Amino acid sequence: MGVPIRLLLVEDSEDDAQLLLRELKRGGYAPAHERVATEATLAAALDRQEWDLVIGDHSMPGFSGIAALVLVRGRGLDVPFISVSGTLTEDMAVAAMKAGANDWVTKGQLKRLIPAVERELREAKARAALRATEASFATMVQHAPVGIYRSTSDGRFVAVNEALVQLLGYGSADEVLQLDMARDVYADPTERQRLLARDINTDRVYDELETTWRRKDGRVLSVQLSVRTIRSAAGHVEYYETFARDITEQRRLQAQLVQSQKMEAVGRLAGGVAHDFNNLLTVITTSCDLLLEDLAAGDSKREDVEQVRKAADGAAALTRQLLAFSRQQVLTPQVVDLGDVVHGVEKMLRRVIGEDVDLVTVLGSDTGAVKADVGQLEQVLMNLAVNARDAMATGAN
Repeated sequence: MGVPIRLLLVEDSEDDAQLLLRELKRGGYAPAHERVATEATLAAALDRQEWDLVIGDHSMPGFSGIAALVLVRGRGLDVPFISVSGTLTEDMAVAAMKAGANDWVTKGQLKRLIPAVERELREAKARAALRATEASFATMVQHAPVGIYRSTSDGRFVAVNEALVQLLGYGSADEVLQLDMARDVYADPTERQRLLARDINTDRVYDELETTWRRKDGRVLSVQLSVRTIRSAAGHVEYYETFARDITEQRRLQAQLVQSQKMEAVGRLAGGVAHDFNNLLTVITTSCDLLLEDLAAGDSKREDVEQVRKAADGAAALTRQLLAFSRQQVLTPQVVDLGDVVHGVEKMLRRVIGEDVDLVTVLGSDTGAVKADVGQLEQVLMNLAVNARDAMATGAN
């Protein structure tokens, strides 16, 4: 059994066609063939199926091999086409090759046919594999989850994938290809020029950059770029290949983490200060209690000491709030009036939420009492107030 091939013979002579078929069979092929001799039958055969090889007679009455070749190549077909002729001149060979023939064989030298067929089938198979690889690669690029594009030095996109179109908020690749990058994409029009200047001084294959882009709707994005510069043999920039990744959310979360770490540090500091301050308050309140024990009931100095003791108790309440803020307090549940707790934390709340927000407290007459840790209750009130402040767009009441 020979190697099966689908052969289209453009030949007006049945005898010459059989001669070609016998040669192919001797060369190890099993051709499934069709013979055509006119433009119409050739077109119909091309419409009907795909062919592995076309062999065309150069000279036929009313239809030439060159005309057949033009018809095949005009359809964009990459099928190997070998011209055959009873005679061969240099002008005939040049004309056939210019029209797209892969090789030329004379009918008197058919021993050249098999090597020519083997070579052309092998090269056609390699081209088909390359096209399949390129198509697969193009599909992968088009459906990649990150933006991929090529751009010129003057700031024009020359190729973009779907992820980049979505990243920039446009409806189609054609829209993006019309953009001027400095004017329409970069939030700062001068930023791209600075990045290009940086590119001149780097020898890395991919230069990692971070910049700020602007979507079609005006929303600003933080974008991480991985850029490769494609240069000519003379060293001139031909274009840039770039991967673009939206890191806006990542940067927002990082900023939140930094803020959280700052607040944690502030909390630890507040806790340390509160503990030290509490120790001082203990000395003050203890001394006041000792003085009150030594002073007679009608002594005029008792009022002064009691004021100091009251101020120390107020300072102790502030200390509890600092400890609650730093989450270092020891829980001491007790029966307390909710209204008193609200009044006690009101001054601290005003400082926390800022001067641009009005704080008004309206307490019900039947709030009642609860058994809870005062510091925990104050922390709840503080969290509610801070969350409410952060939820206000402009700091309105």
